[in-house]
Amino acid sequence: MRAVAFLGPVGVHAGGRSVGGVATHTVRSATALAEAGWRVAVFADDVTGVPGGSAPTPWGERFGVMGAPAAALAPHVLAISAAALRASGDARRTALGMRLDRVASRAMLVRSAARTFVPDVLHVQQADFRPLYAAWAGLTHLPTVVTVHGLGALVTGEYPELASVIPENLRRARAITAPSHFLAAEVARIAPGAPEVRVVPNGVDRDRFRPRDRAECRVRLALDPDAPLVVYVGRVTEAKGALDLLAAYDRLLAEMPDARLAFVGPVETVQPFPVPLRDEAPADAGTFVVADADDRRVAHWLGAADLVAVPSRYEGFGLSALEAMASARAVVAADVGGLAEIVTDDSGVRVPAQDPEALAEALLALLRNRRRAAELGEAGAERARAYTWAATANGFTALYEELLA
Repeated sequence: MRAVAFLGPVGVHAGGRSVGGVATHTVRSATALAEAGWRVAVFADDVTGVPGGSAPTPWGERFGVMGAPAAALAPHVLAISAAALRASGDARRTALGMRLDRVASRAMLVRSAARTFVPDVLHVQQADFRPLYAAWAGLTHLPTVVTVHGLGALVTGEYPELASVIPENLRRARAITAPSHFLAAEVARIAPGAPEVRVVPNGVDRDRFRPRDRAECRVRLALDPDAPLVVYVGRVTEAKGALDLLAAYDRLLAEMPDARLAFVGPVETVQPFPVPLRDEAPADAGTFVVADADDRRVAHWLGAADLVAVPSRYEGFGLSALEAMASARAVVAADVGGLAEIVTDDSGVRVPAQDPEALAEALLALLRNRRRAAELGEAGAERARAYTWAATANGFTALYEELLA
C-alpha cells in the first residue's frame, strides 16, 4: 500500500477547535485518501510533538512537529545538529530572520516523523515556510507535491523576503497543485520555470454543510427568530474584508435597523476589532463575534443565516463561500481571486472588493427580496454538489501515481 505524508496544519489552536481552510483541506484530503486506500499521515505543524511520537486519527497517523520541550529533544542532539547544519548556511533562513535553534528543532521533528512513517510522497501545504522545513529535515529525496492555497503573503507584504523564497520553493517542487485556476495562473506568473500547476479543487463536507431549517438553527443558537441575519465565517482579518463588512453593516442599518451581523471565527485584526465577543447572541445585539466555533456550530450559524457575506480582499479559493452554498444560503462575495470561480452569477452575487457601499446595497437588496435569496441558495446548493473531497483525493491520487510511475 502506497503512503503519503502531509506537512501542514490540522486545525488545533488554544481552544482545541478547527480553524482555517488549509487545516480543513489537510484533514479532509487525508481522510478521503485513506478511504481510497492510501496509508496517510500528517506531520502537523500546529501540534507540539516529541521525536517518534504519533497519535492515531480517523484518517491515519498524526505527528506533532512543533517545538518540543528541551528534555524531550535532548537525546536527539545529533539529529538536531544535522538539521542545524543544513539550515545554518541556507540564505533563505537568514533572509527570513528565522532562529536557528527553533528551525533545527522543528526540522528534526519532521525528520523523526518521516523515519517512523516512511512516505512514498510528501505533500506540502503552501509554498512559503514548509518546503524549507522539509529541506532542512533532509527529505529532498522524496517526490514532493506543493499545494498553493493562496499567495496572500505576497499581496500583504508581511514577509517581503517571501517574494524570492516562494518562487524558488515552487521551482524546486516535483509537482504543484492549486484549488483554483486563478491561483494556477498566479503561480505561473510569479514562478516561471516551475512545474505546470494541476488544478485540484477543494471539496465540501456535505454531511455537515447541508440545507438546515432556519428556525431550528436559530432556536439552537438562541437567536431572534425574525431579525434579518447576515453571517460571516472565518478568521476575522483585514485581508478577509471584515472591516469592509463592518462598514457596510453601518450603511445597512440606516435602511434596516433590525438587521443583525454575526462574525463567526477568531479575531486576528491588527487593530482592536470594535465588536463585542459573545458566546451567545443576546436578542438586542446588533453585531457580535462568536470566536470559539467548531465545524458543527459553524454549520448551524450558516443554517440560521439569511445571507452569508464573503467580503475578502484576496481569496485563493473561498471554502467558506462553498460551505455556505452547500448550506443553501445566498452568498454575497467580493469579486476577487478564486471566489469568482465558485460564486457564479446564477448562484450568488459578487461585488467589488473593498467597496462597503456596493456590499451594503447587495445585502440590502437580497434581505428585501427573500424569494430571490432563496433561489440563489438553492442554485448554490446544486452547484456545490460538484465539489467533493473524494474528487479531490482522486485528483491527488492520479498525480501521486504519475510521480511514482
